This record gives sequence, C-alpha cells and structure tokens, in this order.
Amino acid sequence: MTVTLRGPGLTEDQVVAVARHGEKVALASAARTKMERSRTRVERAASSRDPVYGVSTGFGALAGTRVAPLRQPELQLALIRSHAAGVGPPVDDEVVRATMLLRARTLAMGMSGVRPLLAEALLAMLNEGAMLSDQDFPVLLNYLSKNFR
Repeated sequence: MTVTLRGPGLTEDQVVAVARHGEKVALASAARTKMERSRTRVERAASSRDPVYGVSTGFGALAGTRVAPLRQPELQLALIRSHAAGVGPPVDDEVVRATMLLRARTLAMGMSGVRPLLAEALLAMLNEGAMLSDQDFPVLLNYLSKNFR
C-alpha cells in the first residue's frame, strides 16, 4: 500500500509504515497543485516592489532591510545553510525517515512557497531507501541535479 500525501491528515500508523517498514510514498495531484499555486504567489511577490518578509527582506532584526532581486537567491541559500547544523550522535534511520516524511507532508500542505520538486525529491529518496545525514548535503545536491530538473 502506498501512503499518499495530501497535506494534513497523515496518521501515526502511516508514519510508522514509512519510517520503519519502507512503505512507498506519493504526492497527491491536489497537493502538487496547492504547492504550485503557493510557489507562484512567492515568485509574484518576489518580483514586486512591495517588501516581502524573508523573500525581498532580511529576517528577524534585518526584516526592514531590503534585499536586491539579484541577491535574493543568495539570501535563500544562506537561510538553508544557517539551519543545516546539528549536534550530538546520529539518530536512528527510522527517525530520519519519519522526519523526511513529515517535512514532505508539511510542504505538501502548499503553504511554504516551495516548488513541488522539493517534496518529490524527499519522497523519491524515501522510496529508494536513501538516507540523509550531516555529511550528505553534497550528495543531496548531486542527487537533485541528476534526477530533478
């Protein structure tokens, strides 16, 4: 049985099935449509003259600082890098898989403004048994560049 992400409504049993037992996961077309619409709104906002928090402005204390359109991709990369850290021993594979699934589910809600490609990449890695660790960022970029364009 395939677990289909529609946004909200993922059950504990479904998370366990994917995380522990390798159940396959798919993205519902309605969720994909919501993500595409959300992404379109972000792209429209990014190209407007109006300030948009975290898109055309900085974050936190820098929320009032405008970011030039050509530097906006740099801002987004810096945001990812600032959150790509952890401490302590590696967690069990099932915890990583559950976290990947829950992140994909959250993105599938269509409120984040990301391209469906991101959720699809997470699901493809889950379906192929790929794991992410703190050493995998270059591997992830390579995987995405080869499999999703």
